[in-house]
Amino acid sequence: MKKPLALFVMACLALSQALPAQASARHFRSSHDHFTEYAAMASDLFLSADDPAEKNTLGLLAASSSFYAERAYLVMQLTDILENMKEASDVDYVEKRIQDIKQFVLEVIRSEIKRVGDLAMSQENPDIKTVGNLIVNELRVFERNTGNL
Repeated sequence: MKKPLALFVMACLALSQALPAQASARHFRSSHDHFTEYAAMASDLFLSADDPAEKNTLGLLAASSSFYAERAYLVMQLTDILENMKEASDVDYVEKRIQDIKQFVLEVIRSEIKRVGDLAMSQENPDIKTVGNLIVNELRVFERNTGNL
């Protein structure tokens, strides 16, 4: 009875080593799509808002979401390239570039999460609050996926 259990444990360990918890291009494609959608939502609300303070907030939310959509797209492209490379020297080069981007994103994203979160939570308009919360949640997903690179 002990031998099958030991084989099962060894198989689980082998699988955990073979399947690292690394984010793939599809994770970043999803973030890009979500950020783009949230930028459009903020822009639509901007066009229907009358209050200058609300317009300002919505403009900032749309800009932040668009900015991170572009970052997610960049990381998506690099991870896709890496996933399809064969030459070890090319893989090393792209991995180093990805690590540089990872470090840069992780240095600035925490303050962006706080800034957008504070901005969203201070709003009285529930639609603005909702868009802000969606953006904050996607920023957290993007942060986690970037950290897993």
